[in-house]
Amino acid sequence: MSRLCAECGKRAVEPLAKAGRRTLYRNFPDLEIPADLEIPTCSNCGAEWIDSHTAARIDAALAKVAAERLGKLAREAIETLTTDLSQTELEKQLGLSAGYLSKVKRGRESPSAQLVGLLALLASRPRRLAQLEYLWQTGELPPRITRDHITRPPSDIVSNEPVAC
Repeated sequence: MSRLCAECGKRAVEPLAKAGRRTLYRNFPDLEIPADLEIPTCSNCGAEWIDSHTAARIDAALAKVAAERLGKLAREAIETLTTDLSQTELEKQLGLSAGYLSKVKRGRESPSAQLVGLLALLASRPRRLAQLEYLWQTGELPPRITRDHITRPPSDIVSNEPVAC
């Protein structure tokens, strides 16, 4: 039996599964809700009625979709980065346990959004790996390259003078 819609007043709210529904979920501004997930929807006005039980089901489904997307993005970034660097060396640079990236590549581990973000940034500019290495070797931020000059981060906020090349 249909429930009463508080928006239009018609008794037309029934569970509906359909494709094309999208929503914000964590880092993803436009993630697709699985097409087979039923959400109580008014067939008259289209209003969706999400109670705590429906919200929990949506959240669980979106967590799975987001994890799959994060895994895919991580695998692509790892492939890009390991063309010039071994996976073991990449794990060392990122402070990851040995074999972790292999597990991510095989889908046995779900990477965090933070790790995927870092991998994506490094994959878009692999030369940043040298800056990361500099950070770990020296304990200092690497020089910042601007259009006109190279600057070093202030060590004591004393000065932000450009460093001569």
